[in-house]
Amino acid sequence: MKARIFTMVAVLLISLTANAQKDLQFTLNNFTGSIFNPSLTSADRSWRFTVLGRQQWIDFSKAPATQFVTIEMPAWKKHGIGLAFVHDKLGFENNYDLTLNYSFFIKLSDTRSLGIGAGLNLLAKNLDGTQLIYDDMSDPNAIYDNVTRYNINANAGLSYNSPRLTVGVSTRHLNASDIENTEIFSPVRYYYLYSAWKFPVNEHLSFQPNGLLKTNLQNWEYNAGMIAEFEKTLRFGLNYRYSESVAMLVGLTLIKNLEVMYAYDIINGTLSDVSPSSHELVLRYSIKPKPPKLPYLKSPRYFN
Repeated sequence: MKARIFTMVAVLLISLTANAQKDLQFTLNNFTGSIFNPSLTSADRSWRFTVLGRQQWIDFSKAPATQFVTIEMPAWKKHGIGLAFVHDKLGFENNYDLTLNYSFFIKLSDTRSLGIGAGLNLLAKNLDGTQLIYDDMSDPNAIYDNVTRYNINANAGLSYNSPRLTVGVSTRHLNASDIENTEIFSPVRYYYLYSAWKFPVNEHLSFQPNGLLKTNLQNWEYNAGMIAEFEKTLRFGLNYRYSESVAMLVGLTLIKNLEVMYAYDIINGTLSDVSPSSHELVLRYSIKPKPPKLPYLKSPRYFN
């Protein structure tokens, strides 16, 4: 038992130290696109409201927990705007992320477009230093107070969008500046490469593979997933995060336009003996654009 507690505390301290270098992490990447790539904001011209909750490392005290809310909507004919709020908690640190996204779409055909996006990001980090214990209490870098710091940052992205294929590249924390010149709160620039496909087998079944590469050019994270959709209502899938976890996915369209998806991560890395699982749940409501009206023909001579 003592060894288990020691391992949990040690890994948590390592995670706290590394957290300044690590960006947000999700399993259900198909639902979080506009968080890491602003050019995906309302890429299908839908109005969309998404709520997500993630709890990592169940039974691990002070383990990471993330919640976010996003709103996306089309604006005019070629634009999209979105607002996202994220709360990310790890140990005695709380991160608050408010982002305003903008996207512009260049029409390539009736069903394909090139998306260009930018995001303005207000980041706040709070660390409760009163809960921390140091070996050397005279350490000049130690934090003893409840401290909050703020930063304004930028995100950018490009994407190719079609009904069956989406490919995007993006970066978060573009200017990568320190928060009020405090090194411990330094946001790190991250780069993303995302792709998702949709392969209809027949009118009842389709497969939806996806992949995500995330890096700060020092650490690399690879995700690959597959979702099978039945009758456009029931979904089952798997997701693999390299050297860390395998996730089982299940989802359902509850009513028209309202989807729910759940991911159960089975940890297979360093934490597998301490905390075997993580959980993620997302709820999304979408209002898709109405199909264009056919022209009204007053005379049969125009039918041909």
